[in-house]
Amino acid sequence: MKKIFTFIFLIILLTAPYGMSATVANVVLPDTYKVDDYFLMLNGTALRKKLIIKVYAGGFYTPFKISGVDQAINPEIPKAIRMHFIYKSVSGDKIIKAYTKVYKKDGFDYKNSEAAQTFLKLFSFDVKKDDTLDLVFPGNGDIRVVYNSKVIGSVNSTDLCGATLKAYFGINSIPGLREGFLGLEKN
Repeated sequence: MKKIFTFIFLIILLTAPYGMSATVANVVLPDTYKVDDYFLMLNGTALRKKLIIKVYAGGFYTPFKISGVDQAINPEIPKAIRMHFIYKSVSGDKIIKAYTKVYKKDGFDYKNSEAAQTFLKLFSFDVKKDDTLDLVFPGNGDIRVVYNSKVIGSVNSTDLCGATLKAYFGINSIPGLREGFLGLEKN
């Protein structure tokens, strides 16, 4: 009996840091994220700030622990990014501008990509305080935009998935997001 309790304790101890919910800027991010028929686990968290303004608390969800950029931007590995907005309002135009800025820096020709144009048009709304905006990558080349638990739209393009994931994990990503999402930095 003692061996069973020791075994259970070790399993809990080894998996606890990976499977626990987290609080970022007073926002509780769930420990799992459901994609289709499976669950992803919270890999890491980050706080998106613009100067001194807190914009959103973010969570990165994966099927297994990811700490490297190559796995983070691999469109074949299922993943999700949750953004729980803290700021009073962020326009769709500002969201589009943030993506296109990174696309330009990374050399992704979003202007001539039908998939990218379709994706960017999905952000035709303003995100308010306490809204959630999720990007879901099921691992099949799709990228889904989910706003307050409602699917707004989906685009299939592995190039777009990779370019969009680079906005969070690439060399030109927003400072602090990559490190937090990969669990390399504590918030």
